Amino acid sequence: ANFGVAITELDATIQYVNDYFANVHGYEPEELTGKNLAIFHNEEQYQKLRNIIRELKEQGSFSDKVVWHTRKDGHVFPMMMNGFVIRDEQDEPLFIAASARDISDLERIQKELHQTMIQQTIILENVAVGIGFLRDGKQVWVNRGFEELFGFSNEEIMRTSTEVFYPSHESYKQIEKDGYPILARGETFHTECLMKRKDDSLFWCHVIGKAILPDEPDQGSIWILEDITERRRAREELKKAKDAAEAANREMLEVNRQLEQA
Repeated sequence: ANFGVAITELDATIQYVNDYFANVHGYEPEELTGKNLAIFHNEEQYQKLRNIIRELKEQGSFSDKVVWHTRKDGHVFPMMMNGFVIRDEQDEPLFIAASARDISDLERIQKELHQTMIQQTIILENVAVGIGFLRDGKQVWVNRGFEELFGFSNEEIMRTSTEVFYPSHESYKQIEKDGYPILARGETFHTECLMKRKDDSLFWCHVIGKAILPDEPDQGSIWILEDITERRRAREELKKAKDAAEAANREMLEVNRQLEQA
């Protein structure tokens, strides 16, 4: 079996354990008959176990409870446990029965996942772009970059429509018209548009949108926004310089042509 089974007296004296239950603690089954459940726990753990047993006697059963155990070699590990009271024909309690499964790997994975989530949150909070999770026309989560980009507090952003970030109702509806069909196809939406800060100042923004689940629009979408005002200004200046250079070159060619004809 890939789970443990134990049966004890009402005072927690062990009457039976299967191989799994014994081996996961570093014992053989025959070593445990007549021992108290305390053999599987350090002092702190056993105090908590006594509370669990008391509640079990009062309620008759428990399910999916994480209980920490200690192996024979002193290693501490978690088990997912279920328990119930075995009763006689007169409904008097006779024994306590429990099943248990070592969830050390699950606990480790959960810790690693939690650590990864913390790291990702730190990254998302400090990245130099605005990131928002949008659902039903409202932001349900934004990073610090989003708040700084528009000059709103997190609380203000959470209770307002995203239309407030656009210069006009028409520009807001244009993004919906252009973007949502692309999101519905599962594709990534890209555009550059003017957006508005809390102080009503306008800036050019590179907008990227992606649906969480294209077939389920209610699940919302992720949006990334970057202020590209300076980049556009530099691009426009470069274009002007290029146009001026080309115009000067044309004039030079025309002068040369006229000199050749003279």
